[in-house]
Amino acid sequence: MKPRVIFTAILLFIFCNSFSQEVPVAILSSVDVDRYIETVVPMSKELNELGDAHRGNEENPGEMWVASAEARAILEKYGWNESFALKFSAITWAYTYLKIMQEIDKMPEDQKVQAEQMMPMLQLYTSKVHQDDLKIVEGKLDEIDLVFKDLEKL
Repeated sequence: MKPRVIFTAILLFIFCNSFSQEVPVAILSSVDVDRYIETVVPMSKELNELGDAHRGNEENPGEMWVASAEARAILEKYGWNESFALKFSAITWAYTYLKIMQEIDKMPEDQKVQAEQMMPMLQLYTSKVHQDDLKIVEGKLDEIDLVFKDLEKL
């Protein structure tokens, strides 16, 4: 699966799950985000080599690769366990929200006013991620940007 398709799936997952009213709990540590940064690209290469037969729930990107024993073995090789889907999703939610906010900050003032009308939708992102998790991801945003650039090359 091409990175653009994965990113589109991530965005659809975020949109489709944005209407839940659950209060998020902090689930990330800086170790989790560092592991994500270090492992997502090589792990994605190995998972992609397994092919479509090993894919699980593509509606939830975090659960996409836990369908087969082979895929789970790759996740475990890179230090991920059954918490992978939740942590992957939290990092994705936080990263997406932070990138949107960066883009809004770059806008001219007249466009920022229009962007402020989107704030209720953007609050849906923050309702999915605990503020502590958001801060951890924010501290690693530049490194995660590089991960996404590398994923585009796969």
